[in-house]
Amino acid sequence: MIFNIFKKKQFQVGALEDMRPTKEKAKDYRFEEIASVPVVDWVEKPQSDWKKFPIFEQSGSSCVANAVAKIIGIEQIPEEGKFINLSRRDIYSQRFNKPGEGMNALDVNNIAIKNGVSLEYFMPSEGLTEQQMNEAADRTPANKTIAKVFRMKNWFVLPYDMDAIASVVDKNHPVMVFMRFNYSEWDRQVPVITDQAFQLNHAVAIVDRTLYQGKKAFIIDESWGKNRGINGQRILTEEWFDLKNGRINWASYFEDLSNLDLIEKVEKPKYKFLKDLKVGMTDPDIIALQDCLKYEGLFIKTQVSTGYFGGITRKAVVDFQQKYVDDILKPEGLSEGTGFVGPATRKKLNELFS
Repeated sequence: MIFNIFKKKQFQVGALEDMRPTKEKAKDYRFEEIASVPVVDWVEKPQSDWKKFPIFEQSGSSCVANAVAKIIGIEQIPEEGKFINLSRRDIYSQRFNKPGEGMNALDVNNIAIKNGVSLEYFMPSEGLTEQQMNEAADRTPANKTIAKVFRMKNWFVLPYDMDAIASVVDKNHPVMVFMRFNYSEWDRQVPVITDQAFQLNHAVAIVDRTLYQGKKAFIIDESWGKNRGINGQRILTEEWFDLKNGRINWASYFEDLSNLDLIEKVEKPKYKFLKDLKVGMTDPDIIALQDCLKYEGLFIKTQVSTGYFGGITRKAVVDFQQKYVDDILKPEGLSEGTGFVGPATRKKLNELFS
């Protein structure tokens, strides 16, 4: 977020809003499809017990890339035993709207899954300006390979429900939220709600939760440096998640790949598909389908193959159809995947796996 030139601009666009039509948004992996919203026990947590991670200084650019690099760095702790400092510039310089400012959530999440992110040591980004963050001459083949070690498996859209988000944070998955607000509301330790017009779009990482003055609240890591908020963290209270206030407009989290994914061998499934498969079905063939889609890198590898054909499976089938467009879609006279496993899709599956 570019707060240091705030007075020169009428509106900040660090976190670009998701402008896709509702039909496209419905295809996203959603938290509600894999879990019900739990009842969470909220208790006050003293500041000394808040989860703490390195605070980055990205006040000159790229709050979205900052939030995602922070989140992916935290996701490495269970496997690596420590936070991994990753390059915000590596992410930001790959955005689809470059050289325009800001990023949207779909773009940054897909970069994290497809390309990963290189180490800050190899592509420094701390404290750089917008112009400097666009430079990527040092994204060498070696850095691209290193980045793939830190790819994410999948991302999931979360409802703007504090209990749902808390349940994810409790599993040590930080949550990225996009929000909009007036600068005067935000530039304090505990942001407040006013009736002033929105001036900024911003992205942060939710890293912990607590009760604050008897109300549900999240602890967020900022991108404006350790001198802002409470040593770089802020308390985001439940008023921000009240839909009538319109502050929150995106919430998502990642599932992490194994860092050994590039070198681990995955056994290729063997199966012959003899019937059509579609959304709503439960069938042993769908277990095999999900296993095959996992092998293709299109289905959640840590998700148990249940045999139920829901939205996540449909999305993976669409991606499979798009991957093999010449063999599946063109023979059917289609321009995009349908998510229905019909004759052409079964033929390609059988070519690959039978």
